[in-house]
Amino acid sequence: MPQTEQTYTYRNGRKVALDKSSDQFVVRATPERLEEEGIENAELVSSASSRVTTPADDLEPMMSAARDVAPTHHAYYDAETGQEFLITDRVIVTFKLPPTAEELDAFAGKYALIKQAAYGDREFLFQLTDHTGTNPVKLVVHLMENEPTVELADHDLNHRMSSYVFTSPSDPAFDREWHLHERFVHGDFDPRSSSRCEAAWQALQNFGGADVVVGITDDGCKLNHRDFDSPGKFAAWGYFRGQRLIANADVDADPNQMYKSGSNHGTSCAGVIAGESDAVLTVGAAPGC
Repeated sequence: MPQTEQTYTYRNGRKVALDKSSDQFVVRATPERLEEEGIENAELVSSASSRVTTPADDLEPMMSAARDVAPTHHAYYDAETGQEFLITDRVIVTFKLPPTAEELDAFAGKYALIKQAAYGDREFLFQLTDHTGTNPVKLVVHLMENEPTVELADHDLNHRMSSYVFTSPSDPAFDREWHLHERFVHGDFDPRSSSRCEAAWQALQNFGGADVVVGITDDGCKLNHRDFDSPGKFAAWGYFRGQRLIANADVDADPNQMYKSGSNHGTSCAGVIAGESDAVLTVGAAPGC
């Protein structure tokens, strides 16, 4: 088994120990593009990046050649779980306070970064450049430990989709749910109005994951509805009693108060979003969430 060198970085504010592979690296290019440049044994790990495996003695020369093609970094793995930790040339920075335009420019200039996107008034996506002078792993550590203006610094990782055994929904109303597929035939239905969720499920080979939580603010929800009755379907719930917000963890919380007769909009929205694929009634756009 190839030897690894251990280092660390941060993920979601938590220190993470990493093993640096001695025979793999990641390039922001497709295997086809790399093959044109004579770089073989590349495996696609995202829509735009590849992981290359090479003999350990050839690692540095191959990485140097790959850098002439596209941004290139060592391949890392989570030392505790063994899961891939495949970095890109981008980092996500959340500031403690919203920076002014001048402060943001000064920060980008200090670390030779290019601002790629803003996710609010405090959170920004930056791309490293050749003048940054350090790799993304070390930059995240430096920002977390030494930059007083930064609340969180994190990696924009390459993620690979997982596939599972997939079976189309058999819920009685599914064939009539025209917004999820294009198989419904009716004079009042234009197939272009479909969200094509069924095609997305087939591409992913799953209905979404329970680690994805969708928040809804509405007129309540019938928690015991048959389309939501799998264990742990609701990550949390709450309602107002006067001016007080009652959360499900509160000792006096009553799940029956989440629904009042005639107030059905919230229940309908929850069903459209995540109604279960369980051969009962309807199906939501993301049944597994």
